[in-house]
Amino acid sequence: MRDKGPAGQDLVRPSTLSSMAKESIRVRIVTGEIAAGEIYSAPALAAVLGVSATPVREALLAQRGELRESAREHSELLEAICRQDPAAVSAIATHHLEHTRGIWAGIAETAGQ
Repeated sequence: MRDKGPAGQDLVRPSTLSSMAKESIRVRIVTGEIAAGEIYSAPALAAVLGVSATPVREALLAQRGELRESAREHSELLEAICRQDPAAVSAIATHHLEHTRGIWAGIAETAGQ
């Protein structure tokens, strides 16, 4: 029997502790539970997630790589849009950059511990 979500949909279980940690951290970033600019230690996040620090470190390193790829893709999109409306792109980019810097700071600090 498969677990069901609140709407009755099948829940997909992550196959490893690091993938579970990665998904949980991603959800917490998106929902704001992990705030931009705050510093988190891998052991502290591990305690919250109920796993050891190693899967959390692996998850953070994986997310760092994904953030780099996402930043590259976003920069290409911004270049294309900038040709159409430079002022709007500047405002969006400034907001996104400040938010991303905060997330990066937290990830860099956590991955180093």
